[in-house]
Amino acid sequence: MNEQDFEDGFIELIKGAISEKEKQRYRNSNILYWKALMQLCDLTYWKDKGKPPKNLAIRLEYFRERNNRIMQTLGENEFETGKPYAIYQDTYKSKQDEKIVR
Repeated sequence: MNEQDFEDGFIELIKGAISEKEKQRYRNSNILYWKALMQLCDLTYWKDKGKPPKNLAIRLEYFRERNNRIMQTLGENEFETGKPYAIYQDTYKSKQDEKIVR
């Protein structure tokens, strides 16, 4: 795994999110945007630790310890309405529409 792999993955996920939004598949679009965001988080983690994180809990803990501003932006839990993490969690529970896809 190298930096280019992370960058290629990010670009693929963003293009997929845009494509899904154009097809009005908002749930898929939100999921792909979240995964693209996590791809960037993984790149940061990998550059620091030399390996990708194994799961979301490790990612969130890493950013909580290293940069609380990032965590405030992502949202710490599913109840922080409008934050990326809450939007992603909502894809499992509720219908998604165009105004939610940002």
